[in-house]
Amino acid sequence: MLTRFSYILGLIFVASIAMTSCKTTPSDPGNTITHIDIGDSIPNKFSVYSYNKWQLDAAGVVNSTTFQNYGSTQVDSIGLTFQGKSNVYLLRDQNPDAGSFGDSAYFAYESNSDVSLYLQNPGFLKNAAHGNQPDEILAAIANIVFHTWIRLPIASKDTALIEYNASQSIDVGGTTRSAAILARVDYIGDSTITVGVVPLLSKHCRISISAKIFLGSDVTLTHVRDIWFVPKIGNIAMETAKTFMPENTILSIPLDTTSTLKLLKSYNLK
Repeated sequence: MLTRFSYILGLIFVASIAMTSCKTTPSDPGNTITHIDIGDSIPNKFSVYSYNKWQLDAAGVVNSTTFQNYGSTQVDSIGLTFQGKSNVYLLRDQNPDAGSFGDSAYFAYESNSDVSLYLQNPGFLKNAAHGNQPDEILAAIANIVFHTWIRLPIASKDTALIEYNASQSIDVGGTTRSAAILARVDYIGDSTITVGVVPLLSKHCRISISAKIFLGSDVTLTHVRDIWFVPKIGNIAMETAKTFMPENTILSIPLDTTSTLKLLKSYNLK
């Protein structure tokens, strides 16, 4: 029998498309970027967003026994200049148990209303089946990919954006290993997520990371994050993260099949 939480999750995933009217100006043949008004909003300092978190099983159903009152995220700073972008705002994770595995992130709107994020702490890096210990290889890969600007095509609705494609050296158990890393972003669709009694139009994008790593033989780590960003509140309303890292007994690397849901339960815009 589905739990109340899995039922709620199901409603979210099958939410009907809820497009709002907006003024758009088609790009000219030269692909000049034009502004698309989709309600992009920079929240004021000290605005707060509170979240709950669960683990998902192999079928994507919420495991209610893993419920966690995750804590909150606060707008720490606005109007920043950071890593080549201006008018950046920083959302800092206030979860005292998250430590260096919190989800603090920088956000910046692009001229076409897409939003870019730079994860100060990528979060979602623990192996649930291994005592919630950090996944060493996932952490190394995520810190490479997410410590760059990743564009979420919430307005342009682009697909197959290659945001990272390079070979890197990573440390695995004190030994340097080569890793061929590919990260792409896809626009999936628009849907409505209700927080409390407030329906919020969300923009669903997917970040897919694949890393082929030489660990005596080639193995492939995959990490997929689905993000539902809400321009009206300037933040993420829902995020799922799914990891697959094969076991390597020689290097004492455990199997990681962690799947997690983080869901906005309330917010207070200042």
